[in-house]
Amino acid sequence: MVHKVVLVTGAAGFIGSATSAVLLSRGDTVIGVDEMNHYYDKRIKASNVSDLESKYENFTMYYGDICDNELMKTIFDKEGIT
Repeated sequence: MVHKVVLVTGAAGFIGSATSAVLLSRGDTVIGVDEMNHYYDKRIKASNVSDLESKYENFTMYYGDICDNELMKTIFDKEGIT
């Protein structure tokens, strides 16, 4: 199986963190991005990220808006997303 480097937007939320966990458990590397807005309780989001970080070495989290071109360019340049 070929492992991938996958970008997951909204990685701190319910669906994003669950998706990240599945990808990580199959051996992929996950690069998460989330702006941590108030739509979803930030404490829950922080807990979701903490759980992923504590269980998987191949998880990296970035905080910011996916509409931020500089942030996204940095992530793509640095992380080698496949």
